[in-house]
Amino acid sequence: MKDKPPLAILPLARPTFDVVYAEEMLAGMLVALDRTGRRIVGPRKLLFDADATRTAISDLGAEHPGQILILQVTFTDAAMTAEIARAFAGPLAIWAVPEPRLGGRLRLNALCGLNLAAHTLGLAGRAFGALYADPAAATADASLEALLAGQNDA
Repeated sequence: MKDKPPLAILPLARPTFDVVYAEEMLAGMLVALDRTGRRIVGPRKLLFDADATRTAISDLGAEHPGQILILQVTFTDAAMTAEIARAFAGPLAIWAVPEPRLGGRLRLNALCGLNLAAHTLGLAGRAFGALYADPAAATADASLEALLAGQNDA
């Protein structure tokens, strides 16, 4: 029996934000993803620039993923999201993480990154799912399953 195609992940971030906190959030996202029981492929580290992201996109092509999940760990512009959408025709989803409101500078600003990515994908006519959730939240697993099942399409 043939295995289901893997779920490909691409963790996008920028080093101008709180990298230590971003790595903590990514670790939580990876734990939640591993709990789904799906075969996960792709980098398990933050992709900080276009070169690293393009290399990951190229590497994932050989895996023939059934679904692409962009992990919007910090704000990024939508250039790499647009490239990812062009590179893979299959289902696409974005998971961004919230951060506590502590006053002062935002540590991740992932919501703004999700918003910009959604706008870019919408202009391109590309369907996608979206989730804005803390991986440690009690509802995270159910929300993630709904996203991966295509129930959070934007």
